[in-house]
Amino acid sequence: CLLLLLPLVAGIGVIHYFFLSAHDINFYLNARPPAWHWALALGALWTLIWACITGGLFVRWVYLLPIWLDGTRSFKKALDGSWRLTKGVSRQLLGVICACVLAWIVAQVVIAEGLVLVMSPVMSLLSQNIWGLFFAICVYLVLAGLSGFLINFIGAAWTVSTLVSCYQDHANLPAVNRPSGDFSESAERNLSTERQPLLLWILGLTLIILAAVCAALSWWFLPDRELPAKIPEIIAHRAGAHHAPENSLAALEMAIRQKADSAEIDVQRTLDGTVVVIHDQDLMKLARDPRRIGQTTYQDLSQVDIGSLFHPDFKRERIARLSDFLSAAAGKIRLLIELKYYGEDDLLAGETLELVGQAGMEKE
Repeated sequence: CLLLLLPLVAGIGVIHYFFLSAHDINFYLNARPPAWHWALALGALWTLIWACITGGLFVRWVYLLPIWLDGTRSFKKALDGSWRLTKGVSRQLLGVICACVLAWIVAQVVIAEGLVLVMSPVMSLLSQNIWGLFFAICVYLVLAGLSGFLINFIGAAWTVSTLVSCYQDHANLPAVNRPSGDFSESAERNLSTERQPLLLWILGLTLIILAAVCAALSWWFLPDRELPAKIPEIIAHRAGAHHAPENSLAALEMAIRQKADSAEIDVQRTLDGTVVVIHDQDLMKLARDPRRIGQTTYQDLSQVDIGSLFHPDFKRERIARLSDFLSAAAGKIRLLIELKYYGEDDLLAGETLELVGQAGMEKE
């Protein structure tokens, strides 16, 4: 199965190389040029072709495990046996598998959406109560986890049982009979009844121990955790990219006016070693300019208009240095600085720390 994944990965890799490797991926996600649509179409076509071929092989190999697990045949003979038994019935088996998987998916969707419908009014009612909302979310996660486990367990068991029944029919195997002799049905029932209380005690004791351990760990860890003064904490992503060009001083000023608690920004170094605030490797998304940050001097980058594509009102926006951001943010907003190495710059972290130290903003 792992070997069968190689053609899919190789094909997607080739498509990415020829259509999506010229510029930063965020440009393609944002602008969606013709190359993006060609890549999606060819990727979908290649995936469909791969799925049909591998799906056909999977159907022909679907009896491999039940044949091999009886312990009387080698793996190769089991493979050959599955190929022989599925000859002429592969379409029927494909229909059975698709029906099982479809029913499995539908059950998952129905249960998941049912939980959302039930819990949404509760969460809306508790939206102003942070601890009530926390409790409701915990209940939802527990119910979602349990229902997901049950649906997946039942779905997997049902699918496997169905395929084993098909295998018995196609291999002309006799139906599985109950053991005969002293181990009668009544004896089996009595033994099962005797074991039930013990199993229930073991299960109950296990749950109690787990609950006690979880409570003890929570009691131990939570008091030492330094919680933010304000819950929830508002963080302006890329300095506030929704209201102004991302990672721009205009976005930072907007985040300060809107009283965000922190601004998250991205930094990388230019060709001449200046630490600038920008996310992508190149300027395609912001300015439709193919130049890469690490291969261009700050003097050249500082002339590029990074605001007009967002809105004409921001046509004066330019790429800012980290030092400019530190000056603008001092005493007004905290900064979360993400280092964009792109696998090439070993000096970025040290120079970033040095600039923060020079501005006296270690605590901010």
